[in-house]
Amino acid sequence: MTAGTGLYGGKSLEVLEKSVNEENGIFFARYKDKKVGTGFQRIFSFVHQRQVGFEAFFQGTQESGQVVSSAEVFSELTNPDDALQMDRMRLILHVKNFMSSRIDDRWLFINIQPKAMVGRKEPDIGFFHDVLHKN
Repeated sequence: MTAGTGLYGGKSLEVLEKSVNEENGIFFARYKDKKVGTGFQRIFSFVHQRQVGFEAFFQGTQESGQVVSSAEVFSELTNPDDALQMDRMRLILHVKNFMSSRIDDRWLFINIQPKAMVGRKEPDIGFFHDVLHKN
């Protein structure tokens, strides 16, 4: 990490992707003593009467193997710019892991971390658009 540039060295997609690692088809990043990455849970629709997609959730894993919630990971971030970088990293990891699963007929549901919205009215749709087009 470079001084003054936050967790991963910047906010751009190109910079953040340099901190993404892949192991056995699973994408993750490192933050302090943790691997941070994606988990998925199924979303069922009563209207469709079937599974319609997956909700991506963000979590960390300590070196001991203990799972750390996204709330705990984000609670360590006191700087809004760091929260934005972590939220963007989370988005990149969710999309990469979903795309690598080769599931093409289901929706992906993604939550936005509230700390990443401090001082903003809307999510960063432009960044989301760039992530989708690159992956």
